[in-house]
Amino acid sequence: MDDSYMDPEEPQKRGFPMKWIAIIALVPLLFFVVKTPDYFSKPAREYRAILKEFGAKEKAFYGRYRDAKTNEEKQAIAKAHSGPAQYVGRMYALAQAFPRSKWGFEALKWSVGRAGYLPETEKAIKLLADKYTTDSGIDISLIGSLEHVKSDTAAQLLDGIIKDHSSAQICGYAMVVKGKRRLNAKDESGEDILEQAAEKYGDIMLRTKTVGQVARGELHERRNLGIGKMSPEIEGEDIDGVKFKLSDYRGKVVVIDFWGDW
Repeated sequence: MDDSYMDPEEPQKRGFPMKWIAIIALVPLLFFVVKTPDYFSKPAREYRAILKEFGAKEKAFYGRYRDAKTNEEKQAIAKAHSGPAQYVGRMYALAQAFPRSKWGFEALKWSVGRAGYLPETEKAIKLLADKYTTDSGIDISLIGSLEHVKSDTAAQLLDGIIKDHSSAQICGYAMVVKGKRRLNAKDESGEDILEQAAEKYGDIMLRTKTVGQVARGELHERRNLGIGKMSPEIEGEDIDGVKFKLSDYRGKVVVIDFWGDW
């Protein structure tokens, strides 16, 4: 008998119902259908193509850098490396060509998260501030990347998110980052903003801490752990096992070295 022949009732005889065979056979088709049509749309394909090209270029760069024989070679390779800068413009063009689309938004978010320190990102932040402050795709990572972006437009984006977004988590964290940005710029009004965030969104969970814990932790650090502040007490044992306290050395110059081994 031809070994390729199978009795239609054989799977049933073996205790494997035909309906399960049909379901298993449909899984790849369902996978395809779930990703259609948006996953295979033009903006999606262009977005993935840019990411693929960027990823290949970065991989090649790190390979050359790793294989360089001298520090001079490494420095030359690093100097010639443009990083994500040249891709920000392409991502921005994609977002302009497909406004309010998922992939246009993802292109802007990538630009800010990957290259938020570059001048080229300013346009991307402006477009986010103008059109995407209510977008459900705004997340903690995007907001966090705005903390050190030296741009008035970034402040406008945070204000828009706080005003317009429906998520308490997103609004709360945007307020925290707004406060931290103010303090980073030596603007003491940042403390008031952090206080407001802790009061209004205190119990809202971020990743592992609440908005209140993050805001109050930042306030504690600024008020108590800055340069010129009184150091908190430290107790421990020296290398001979003798107990000591930092306050024992008050009035003397002390060098504290924090280190770990793991």
